[in-house]
Amino acid sequence: MSKRSDVIYRIPCGNCDSVYIGETSQYLSKRLRQHKHDVSSKNGKTALCQHVLDYAHTFKFDDTTVLANEEVSTKRKVRELIEINEEDKSVNYKSDLTNLSHT
Repeated sequence: MSKRSDVIYRIPCGNCDSVYIGETSQYLSKRLRQHKHDVSSKNGKTALCQHVLDYAHTFKFDDTTVLANEEVSTKRKVRELIEINEEDKSVNYKSDLTNLSHT
């Protein structure tokens, strides 16, 4: 799984039912290292990091799952928005969802 790229992924929180959903064109292992670095540096750049800072929770990076694979960047970003919208327990900011059509 770590050598997969062009994916939409889901990381569960280890302390509650929340999840973080993201997308990347990079190898998933590299993107997860970036998330871990964000958390350790407490920079709050992502909703995942902000959840950790707000609640002192930890995410279970080893339990990350790939939800979909999509090589086309635009399609991958739209699929990410759909996955975030459908996930009730998402910690994602959801600011981009205003651009998602209900159809």
